[in-house]
Amino acid sequence: MILSDLVRHAGHPSGIPSAGFMRTTFILLPFLLASAVYLFAAIRSSRRFRPWPRSRALCWITGQLIAAFSAVYSLSDGHFGHFAAHTVVHLLIGMLAPLLMALASPGTLALRTLNVKQARRLALLLKSIPLRLAVHPVVTAALNIGGMAALYTTGLYESMCHSLLLHIVVHFHFLAAGYLFAASIVYRDPIAHRHSFAYRAAVLMLAVAAHSIAAKYVYVHPPAGVAAQDGRLGGMLMYYGGDAVEIALMVLLCSERFKASRNRTLLDIQTASPE
Repeated sequence: MILSDLVRHAGHPSGIPSAGFMRTTFILLPFLLASAVYLFAAIRSSRRFRPWPRSRALCWITGQLIAAFSAVYSLSDGHFGHFAAHTVVHLLIGMLAPLLMALASPGTLALRTLNVKQARRLALLLKSIPLRLAVHPVVTAALNIGGMAALYTTGLYESMCHSLLLHIVVHFHFLAAGYLFAASIVYRDPIAHRHSFAYRAAVLMLAVAAHSIAAKYVYVHPPAGVAAQDGRLGGMLMYYGGDAVEIALMVLLCSERFKASRNRTLLDIQTASPE
């Protein structure tokens, strides 16, 4: 779709890009900039220290591409205001892309790339009370599920379909809240106050249950202005698509627990005195 827009606007008789093309460029710019900054930091970090894992860079770039595609797709002709299409965008930009971004460890990369003075300032910022609250699993789950509840149980969704600015704000909230939730459950970056596996697992299970309830509610009670059939399709996509990403979160969390247990076992074996 983006390429077709470029071709269409390249042949515009007046030579002036249309509002649609400018809007697409405006939406893509932050994601392209984020990808460029990450790659620059990864290259710089690899020159100063050991090579930055390519898998993390791939996660970041893929996450940015998914988020960018979702943002542009949600505003394309024929999809804006279509609830089932919105649900797909919600799953991509609010769950899958944030998970990939969290796995890319952007905080660790920033600490490795900055000089000592700047890294210390960033470390102090990460330890500050506001940011500690922002990455608390309960807070991030509340932001994630609370945003869904506000969007689908009030008139916010209908208002979003008639306001470009509100549309962008809502999707930015999904992306940011999804990233904070994934980062607070699966630790890939430095966290000032780390919570136990059991605590994070309990929060994740409650969030999964809340997401399932929200999807079932949408299936039975679509948002204002949404046709019943469109609402049922959107509810089904939200339910089953959300399960797929949440299962991935569970696997990653359990994998983290397994690695920690294995490392402790190996350490105990190495430090044990021979009989």
